[in-house]
Amino acid sequence: MMKSEINRINSVYKQRSSQKTNALYKWHLDSSQYASSIKNRMISSLVFEMFGDNLSNLSVLDVGCGNGSFLRRLIEYGVIPCNLMGTEYIEDRVLSARSLTHAEVKFHLGPLVELIKDRKYDLVCAHTVFSSILSSVERQELAKQMWDRVRPGGVIMIFDFRYNNPKNKNVSKVTKKELDCFWDKGCSYYKTDILMPPLARRIVGKNWFIPEMLTMLFPFLRTHFVYAVKKNEY
Repeated sequence: MMKSEINRINSVYKQRSSQKTNALYKWHLDSSQYASSIKNRMISSLVFEMFGDNLSNLSVLDVGCGNGSFLRRLIEYGVIPCNLMGTEYIEDRVLSARSLTHAEVKFHLGPLVELIKDRKYDLVCAHTVFSSILSSVERQELAKQMWDRVRPGGVIMIFDFRYNNPKNKNVSKVTKKELDCFWDKGCSYYKTDILMPPLARRIVGKNWFIPEMLTMLFPFLRTHFVYAVKKNEY
């Protein structure tokens, strides 16, 4: 990824960390707990379908790993810490990830391209990373770099937004069609869920059954997706 795009992303996240909108995503809020639980359900279902329930030998590269929360979740699922690697552009996030995560988990501060291609992973994933990249060319380049680091038979997993946010011009939706074009092997798995946040904030605290019912009856209200593509073994 070009340095200018990395600098833009860093600037956006620094600005976001100081904004009052962060109050909408506090961990203890009902809407945050709801979104987190549905995301975990979506991703755990995908991981199980792709790799089964014994993950002890799974090797994982998490691109844009943030504070390492997904890597810690994988340890809970049984992945050996030394088989985990996270990359991140933002130094504060890497420092936080290292302080919160098992010491044998490895972290890299900087772009994915700096990691050697010789190391291949069973799972290469990115959570709300592509939506932060506004350039289609830069997205395609990142997709290629991720593909280069997946072993034959391994999986790329993407979790991201289906829609644009009219209040946030620093993110852009990611479509299934776009991802299919990045990896010509085609989609192996695609599921949508999570009730649109503005609506969820209004109703989740009253009854969790309501958002579940709404997303089941009205699929267009689902704002997030999990996507996976498997690399051929030959």
